[in-house]
Amino acid sequence: MSLPGETITGWAPRRLDTYSVQLSVSFDDLSVADTAALLGEKAQTREIPAHAAVLCSDRTIAISFDLAGEGTDAGPGNIARRLLVAGDAKDGGDSFEVVVWREGALPPDDAALIPVAEQVLPTVPGWTAG
Repeated sequence: MSLPGETITGWAPRRLDTYSVQLSVSFDDLSVADTAALLGEKAQTREIPAHAAVLCSDRTIAISFDLAGEGTDAGPGNIARRLLVAGDAKDGGDSFEVVVWREGALPPDDAALIPVAEQVLPTVPGWTAG
């Protein structure tokens, strides 16, 4: 999907009532298995429609702006759940990532994230069926 040495990425955010979802694609030749190894113990391996996948959590960054120009503030945000899925059954390096985070302090629920990925990813251009 990409030329040798070329990295192509794209993403599509979607804000819902209580949480946000982001779908991104990366053609960077880094396999999901290699990403799981880099993440270490915090990575949970999965399989999403015959594709290698890794699930992990990360903290977002909270940034607030004072619209009156009085300053800004930044600090730790909420927990985001990230599901990285290989673009094909061979885990050849291209990948899709679904990230979900809530507006409140509770972490997103995997019981919602994984079924959404299983339904949405096969409809995304560039997805190769397993």
